[in-house]
Parts: sequence; structure tokens; C-alpha cells
Amino acid sequence: MKKIGTAIDGIRAAGSSVKKNMTIIENMSNTTKNRLDEITISVSEMSLQSEHLSKTANDLRVMTVNQNTVFSQISVKDAEKKA
Repeated sequence: MKKIGTAIDGIRAAGSSVKKNMTIIENMSNTTKNRLDEITISVSEMSLQSEHLSKTANDLRVMTVNQNTVFSQISVKDAEKKA
């Protein structure tokens, strides 16, 4: 009977250890999932910022072209006045 009791105690300890390990794995899994969610959100925000920067760069390019056109027109008018 004593050997059976000892064996049962060993099984309980092993079962408790397995349960503890499974809980740790579950917690790590949840942490990984949360981290992946955070990364996904960050990538999405970066994508939106990239779109905004691209639009701003295009707007600045258009403004530069327009300024060059205005300066060219002014230069032509100045040249006409001098001639």
C-alpha cells in the first residue's frame, strides 16, 4: 500500500507540474498574440504616415513646379520691360 501511495503522490506531482507548464505556455501564447496585435497596429499606423508623407511630398513638388512657372513668367516680363 505504501508503494501505491508513493506512486500516486508522484503522479500528482507530475500532473501538477504539467498543469503549471501548460499555464505558462498559455500565458506566453497570450503575450505573443498581444505583441503581434501591437506590431500589426504599428505597421498600419506607419502605412498611414507613409501615405501622408507621400502626399505631402507630391504637394511640395507641385508647389515647386508652380513657383518655377511664376518665376519664369516674371523673368519674361522683366526681359520685355528691359527690351
